[in-house]
Amino acid sequence: VVWLLSYPETIKEGVECALQYFNENDILIIEGNSFLSVHDADIAVLVARPAHKEIKKSASLILDKIDVAVINKDENHSAAHSEQTRKWLKDIGVDVPTIEIAPFTDNPILLNDTPIGKIFGRIFR
Repeated sequence: VVWLLSYPETIKEGVECALQYFNENDILIIEGNSFLSVHDADIAVLVARPAHKEIKKSASLILDKIDVAVINKDENHSAAHSEQTRKWLKDIGVDVPTIEIAPFTDNPILLNDTPIGKIFGRIFR
């Protein structure tokens, strides 16, 4: 685990320094938007919550790099909330495949049967 804290004006140097801890073929999972503002990724995931129509400024700057959106829902969110979230994502320019996950209720193994789950399965083998 590498935890990078950086001022916005030094993020590029910080990312390059942090990447030196890893080999070229290592698989990295990076949380946060700043990385994508200065570096490309093989897959970029945006997590959205139904009925929550706000976006961080850092996320708004990298929307064109998003490959897949995850709708992170709970038992209070209906199918209508998910559809509204998909529409909102398209409205802000994120027209990518989406997957719904209820992390506290779903069995993650079910993801293997989805197109996105199959993509992640190929990456993490």
